[in-house]
Amino acid sequence: MFSTEPLVSPESQYFFYTCTQTAKRLFFYPVCVGEFRYDPGYALSRSQYNSFLIMAITKGSCLVQAGSNQFKAQAGDVVLLDCYAPHGYRSDHGWESVWLHFDGPQSRGFYEYITAQQSSLLHPEAFGEIRRELEKIYWQFCSGAPISEPELSLSITQLLTRLTVSRRQIPEKNAGALEMAAAYLREHFQEPVRLDELAAMTSLSPYYFTRLFTKQIGQTPHQYLLSVRIDSARFLLKSSGMSIKEIGFACGFLSESSFSATFRKRTGQTPGEYRQSL
Repeated sequence: MFSTEPLVSPESQYFFYTCTQTAKRLFFYPVCVGEFRYDPGYALSRSQYNSFLIMAITKGSCLVQAGSNQFKAQAGDVVLLDCYAPHGYRSDHGWESVWLHFDGPQSRGFYEYITAQQSSLLHPEAFGEIRRELEKIYWQFCSGAPISEPELSLSITQLLTRLTVSRRQIPEKNAGALEMAAAYLREHFQEPVRLDELAAMTSLSPYYFTRLFTKQIGQTPHQYLLSVRIDSARFLLKSSGMSIKEIGFACGFLSESSFSATFRKRTGQTPGEYRQSL
Protein backbone atom coordinates (compact mmCIF):
# COMPACT_ATOMS: atom_id res chain seq x y z
CA MET A 1 0.00 0.00 0.00
CA PHE A 2 1.18 3.50 -0.86
CA SER A 3 1.02 6.02 1.95
CA THR A 4 -1.68 8.72 1.97
CA GLU A 5 -0.44 10.15 5.28
CA PRO A 6 0.19 13.91 5.27
CA LEU A 7 3.87 14.89 4.95
CA VAL A 8 4.87 11.40 3.85
CA SER A 9 5.98 11.02 0.24
CA PRO A 10 3.21 9.30 -1.80
CA GLU A 11 5.92 6.97 -3.16
CA SER A 12 6.37 5.57 0.36
CA GLN A 13 5.00 2.08 0.68
CA TYR A 14 4.05 -0.19 3.60
CA PHE A 15 2.51 -3.61 4.22
CA PHE A 16 0.47 -4.99 7.14
CA TYR A 17 0.70 -8.64 8.04
CA THR A 18 -1.73 -10.83 10.01
CA CYS A 19 0.19 -13.80 11.33
CA THR A 20 -1.09 -17.27 12.18
CA GLN A 21 -1.73 -18.39 15.75
CA THR A 22 1.28 -20.69 15.41
CA ALA A 23 3.54 -17.73 14.65
CA LYS A 24 2.12 -15.80 17.60
CA ARG A 25 2.95 -18.68 19.86
CA LEU A 26 6.38 -19.66 18.50
CA PHE A 27 7.99 -17.06 16.24
CA PHE A 28 9.01 -13.48 15.78
CA TYR A 29 6.58 -12.04 13.24
CA PRO A 30 6.12 -8.75 11.36
CA VAL A 31 3.17 -6.52 12.18
CA CYS A 32 3.90 -3.85 9.58
CA VAL A 33 6.92 -3.05 7.41
CA GLY A 34 7.66 -0.06 5.21
CA GLU A 35 10.12 2.29 3.56
CA PHE A 36 9.16 5.96 4.04
CA ARG A 37 10.37 9.40 3.08
CA TYR A 38 9.13 11.92 5.64
CA ASP A 39 8.81 15.56 4.60
CA PRO A 40 9.86 18.47 6.85
CA GLY A 41 7.31 19.05 9.61
CA TYR A 42 6.16 15.46 9.91
CA ALA A 43 5.24 14.44 13.47
CA LEU A 44 3.69 11.36 15.05
CA SER A 45 2.74 10.76 18.68
CA ARG A 46 1.07 7.61 19.99
CA SER A 47 0.13 6.33 23.43
CA GLN A 48 0.71 2.78 22.17
CA TYR A 49 0.90 0.57 19.09
CA ASN A 50 1.10 -3.04 20.22
CA SER A 51 4.49 -4.04 18.81
CA PHE A 52 8.19 -3.23 18.88
CA LEU A 53 9.83 -1.05 16.22
CA ILE A 54 13.19 -1.26 14.46
CA MET A 55 13.79 1.86 12.34
CA ALA A 56 17.00 2.28 10.33
CA ILE A 57 17.60 5.95 9.42
CA THR A 58 18.97 6.06 5.87
CA LYS A 59 18.91 9.82 5.29
CA GLY A 60 18.30 13.00 7.31
CA SER A 61 17.48 13.07 11.02
CA CYS A 62 14.54 13.05 13.42
CA LEU A 63 13.75 13.57 17.09
CA VAL A 64 12.47 10.45 18.81
CA GLN A 65 10.39 10.37 21.99
CA ALA A 66 10.53 7.13 24.02
CA GLY A 67 8.52 7.58 27.19
CA SER A 68 10.12 10.53 29.00
CA ASN A 69 13.36 10.28 26.98
CA GLN A 70 14.06 12.25 23.81
CA PHE A 71 17.01 11.84 21.47
CA LYS A 72 18.13 12.70 17.95
CA ALA A 73 18.55 9.89 15.42
CA GLN A 74 20.36 10.48 12.14
CA ALA A 75 21.55 8.59 9.08
CA GLY A 76 23.40 5.45 10.12
CA ASP A 77 21.50 5.09 13.40
CA VAL A 78 18.97 2.44 14.36
CA VAL A 79 16.04 3.17 16.68
CA LEU A 80 14.58 0.32 18.75
CA LEU A 81 11.29 1.26 20.43
CA ASP A 82 8.83 -0.41 22.76
CA CYS A 83 5.65 0.79 21.10
CA TYR A 84 3.51 -0.67 23.88
CA ALA A 85 4.59 2.49 25.74
CA PRO A 86 4.04 6.13 24.65
CA HIS A 87 6.35 7.12 21.80
CA GLY A 88 6.69 9.44 18.84
CA TYR A 89 9.02 11.01 16.29
CA ARG A 90 9.20 14.24 14.31
CA SER A 91 11.51 16.35 12.20
CA ASP A 92 11.71 19.92 10.92
CA HIS A 93 14.03 18.80 8.13
CA GLY A 94 12.70 15.41 7.03
CA TRP A 95 14.26 11.94 7.00
CA GLU A 96 14.11 8.58 5.27
CA SER A 97 13.98 5.17 6.87
CA VAL A 98 13.19 1.52 6.40
CA TRP A 99 11.27 0.19 9.39
CA LEU A 100 9.64 -2.88 10.87
CA HIS A 101 7.02 -3.25 13.57
CA PHE A 102 7.36 -6.77 14.97
CA ASP A 103 6.35 -8.91 17.94
CA GLY A 104 6.66 -12.43 19.30
CA PRO A 105 7.11 -14.30 22.59
CA GLN A 106 10.78 -13.29 23.02
CA SER A 107 10.48 -9.72 21.74
CA ARG A 108 10.41 -7.97 25.10
CA GLY A 109 13.34 -9.99 26.39
CA PHE A 110 15.46 -9.00 23.38
CA TYR A 111 14.34 -5.37 23.64
CA GLU A 112 15.26 -5.13 27.33
CA TYR A 113 18.60 -6.87 26.80
CA ILE A 114 19.65 -4.73 23.83
CA THR A 115 18.65 -1.44 25.43
CA ALA A 116 19.92 -2.29 28.93
CA GLN A 117 23.32 -0.67 28.37
CA GLN A 118 22.12 2.04 25.97
CA SER A 119 18.99 3.99 25.22
CA SER A 120 16.71 3.07 22.34
CA LEU A 121 19.20 4.82 20.03
CA LEU A 122 21.81 2.42 18.62
CA HIS A 123 24.92 3.14 16.55
CA PRO A 124 25.69 -0.29 15.08
CA GLU A 125 28.90 -0.83 13.12
CA ALA A 126 26.95 -3.28 10.95
CA PHE A 127 24.37 -0.66 9.92
CA GLY A 128 24.57 -1.72 6.26
CA GLU A 129 23.79 -5.34 7.13
CA ILE A 130 20.88 -4.33 9.36
CA ARG A 131 19.49 -2.11 6.62
CA ARG A 132 19.79 -4.92 4.06
CA GLU A 133 18.02 -7.35 6.40
CA LEU A 134 15.13 -4.89 6.84
CA GLU A 135 14.98 -4.29 3.10
CA LYS A 136 14.94 -8.05 2.49
CA ILE A 137 11.80 -8.35 4.63
CA TYR A 138 10.27 -5.30 2.94
CA TRP A 139 10.94 -6.63 -0.58
CA GLN A 140 9.46 -10.00 0.32
CA PHE A 141 6.13 -8.23 0.72
CA CYS A 142 6.70 -6.01 -2.33
CA SER A 143 7.30 -9.06 -4.52
CA GLY A 144 3.97 -10.67 -3.64
CA ALA A 145 5.76 -14.00 -3.14
CA PRO A 146 4.31 -16.55 -0.67
CA ILE A 147 5.16 -15.69 2.91
CA SER A 148 7.11 -18.21 5.00
CA GLU A 149 6.64 -17.39 8.68
CA PRO A 150 9.67 -19.44 9.85
CA GLU A 151 11.88 -17.59 7.34
CA LEU A 152 10.48 -14.21 8.43
CA SER A 153 11.16 -15.18 12.03
CA LEU A 154 14.72 -16.12 11.10
CA SER A 155 15.25 -12.72 9.44
CA ILE A 156 13.96 -10.89 12.53
CA THR A 157 16.15 -13.08 14.75
CA GLN A 158 19.18 -12.13 12.65
CA LEU A 159 18.27 -8.45 12.96
CA LEU A 160 17.96 -8.67 16.73
CA THR A 161 21.16 -10.69 17.00
CA ARG A 162 23.07 -8.01 15.07
CA LEU A 163 21.66 -5.36 17.40
CA THR A 164 22.59 -7.53 20.39
CA VAL A 165 26.19 -7.74 19.19
CA SER A 166 26.27 -3.98 18.55
CA ARG A 167 25.23 -3.47 22.19
CA ARG A 168 28.69 -4.46 23.36
CA GLN A 169 30.94 -1.44 23.58
CA ILE A 170 33.91 -3.36 24.95
CA PRO A 171 37.30 -3.30 23.13
CA GLU A 172 37.88 -6.53 21.20
CA LYS A 173 41.02 -7.37 23.20
CA ASN A 174 39.14 -7.10 26.50
CA ALA A 175 36.10 -8.95 25.13
CA GLY A 176 38.32 -11.92 24.24
CA ALA A 177 39.93 -11.87 27.69
CA LEU A 178 36.52 -11.81 29.37
CA GLU A 179 35.33 -14.79 27.32
CA MET A 180 38.51 -16.59 28.37
CA ALA A 181 37.75 -15.81 32.03
CA ALA A 182 34.20 -17.14 31.65
CA ALA A 183 35.59 -20.31 30.03
CA TYR A 184 38.03 -20.69 32.96
CA LEU A 185 35.12 -20.49 35.43
CA ARG A 186 33.21 -23.16 33.48
CA GLU A 187 36.25 -25.48 33.54
CA HIS A 188 37.34 -24.86 37.15
CA PHE A 189 34.01 -24.33 38.92
CA GLN A 190 34.82 -27.18 41.36
CA GLU A 191 37.82 -25.26 42.70
CA PRO A 192 38.08 -22.13 44.88
CA VAL A 193 38.43 -19.13 42.55
CA ARG A 194 39.70 -15.77 43.76
CA LEU A 195 38.66 -12.55 42.03
CA ASP A 196 42.15 -11.05 42.02
CA GLU A 197 43.59 -14.18 40.38
CA LEU A 198 40.83 -14.20 37.75
CA ALA A 199 41.38 -10.49 37.00
CA ALA A 200 45.13 -11.04 36.72
CA MET A 201 44.53 -13.55 33.92
CA THR A 202 42.98 -10.72 31.89
CA SER A 203 45.55 -8.07 32.90
CA LEU A 204 42.76 -5.93 34.36
CA SER A 205 42.23 -4.55 37.84
CA PRO A 206 39.66 -6.51 39.91
CA TYR A 207 37.27 -3.52 39.85
CA TYR A 208 37.51 -2.95 36.08
CA PHE A 209 37.41 -6.69 35.38
CA THR A 210 34.21 -7.08 37.43
CA ARG A 211 32.57 -4.11 35.70
CA LEU A 212 33.41 -5.33 32.17
CA PHE A 213 32.59 -8.97 32.97
CA THR A 214 29.18 -7.97 34.29
CA LYS A 215 28.52 -5.80 31.24
CA GLN A 216 29.47 -8.56 28.78
CA ILE A 217 28.19 -11.69 30.54
CA GLY A 218 25.20 -10.16 32.37
CA GLN A 219 26.30 -11.43 35.81
CA THR A 220 29.15 -10.66 38.19
CA PRO A 221 31.97 -13.25 38.18
CA HIS A 222 30.70 -14.64 41.51
CA GLN A 223 27.11 -14.88 40.26
CA TYR A 224 28.28 -16.58 37.05
CA LEU A 225 30.37 -19.10 39.03
CA LEU A 226 27.33 -19.95 41.19
CA SER A 227 25.21 -20.36 38.04
CA VAL A 228 27.72 -22.84 36.60
CA ARG A 229 27.82 -24.76 39.89
CA ILE A 230 24.04 -24.94 40.18
CA ASP A 231 23.66 -26.03 36.52
CA SER A 232 26.19 -28.80 37.16
CA ALA A 233 24.36 -29.81 40.35
CA ARG A 234 21.06 -30.01 38.46
CA PHE A 235 22.65 -32.37 35.96
CA LEU A 236 24.06 -34.63 38.68
CA LEU A 237 20.78 -34.65 40.60
CA LYS A 238 19.05 -35.84 37.43
CA SER A 239 21.57 -38.31 36.13
CA SER A 240 23.64 -39.73 38.99
CA GLY A 241 23.12 -41.77 42.13
CA MET A 242 25.43 -39.54 44.16
CA SER A 243 24.17 -38.27 47.50
CA ILE A 244 23.24 -34.61 47.87
CA LYS A 245 26.29 -34.06 50.08
CA GLU A 246 28.59 -35.63 47.46
CA ILE A 247 27.05 -33.51 44.70
CA GLY A 248 27.54 -30.33 46.73
CA PHE A 249 31.25 -31.04 47.24
CA ALA A 250 31.65 -32.15 43.59
CA CYS A 251 30.24 -28.80 42.43
CA GLY A 252 32.58 -26.65 44.53
CA PHE A 253 30.49 -25.97 47.63
CA LEU A 254 32.28 -26.14 50.98
CA SER A 255 29.39 -27.71 52.90
CA GLU A 256 26.08 -29.43 52.33
CA SER A 257 24.26 -26.57 54.07
CA SER A 258 25.76 -23.86 51.82
CA PHE A 259 24.95 -26.00 48.76
CA SER A 260 21.34 -26.49 49.87
CA ALA A 261 20.85 -22.81 50.75
CA THR A 262 22.31 -21.59 47.44
CA PHE A 263 20.38 -24.18 45.41
CA ARG A 264 17.11 -23.20 47.06
CA LYS A 265 17.77 -19.48 46.57
CA ARG A 266 18.48 -20.04 42.86
CA THR A 267 15.76 -22.58 42.03
CA GLY A 268 13.07 -22.22 44.70
CA GLN A 269 13.60 -25.85 45.76
CA THR A 270 16.04 -27.74 47.94
CA PRO A 271 18.25 -30.26 46.12
CA GLY A 272 16.15 -33.07 47.63
CA GLU A 273 12.89 -31.48 46.45
CA TYR A 274 14.36 -30.93 42.98
CA ARG A 275 15.47 -34.57 42.71
CA GLN A 276 12.10 -35.80 43.98
CA SER A 277 10.22 -33.65 41.44
CA LEU A 278 12.01 -35.45 38.61
